[in-house]
Amino acid sequence: MKDETKRYLKITIIFFIILTSIRVYLMIERNNTIKEMEAQDQLEMQTMSELFPYRNAEMILHMDSVYHSEQSPVDVELIATDRTLAMLERWEAVAAAYPTLEYPEDEIDQGDWLDVVRIFQNQSSELRAIEEEMFADVEEEGILLRGFVLKNYINNDTDNELILSVLRENGIK
Repeated sequence: MKDETKRYLKITIIFFIILTSIRVYLMIERNNTIKEMEAQDQLEMQTMSELFPYRNAEMILHMDSVYHSEQSPVDVELIATDRTLAMLERWEAVAAAYPTLEYPEDEIDQGDWLDVVRIFQNQSSELRAIEEEMFADVEEEGILLRGFVLKNYINNDTDNELILSVLRENGIK
């Protein structure tokens, strides 16, 4: 009996060691998988933050793009479209009538579209001030024309006759 008990005890110990080894191995694999997933998530977040300015330029400036690489480091070529050029013409016309508004001629000539977007986005308060001046006494069906009317005109044009007449009065259209 003693030998049989010793044998059973040895088998139990060996079985316990094997189970513990498997458990330790699985824990290490789980931790490694978690670390790999976190690293992948971090790379995806970095890539998204690198791609954001290009996608923003596509949207704001109505641009086409060619993605040579969507992985970090990204390689994106922004291409001006007819809509881009029309928007830039409207922006230039407003800037010509209101010199306090910055028009990024050098950045456009250099094709630095990300800087063009930055400049356009930073113009919001100046555009609102110009708009307040232009549309101060203008009402359409009891609604005051305020709130990004000028920015929307630059970005998307307008067919609103009242807005167009105010623009013409101010030497823009």
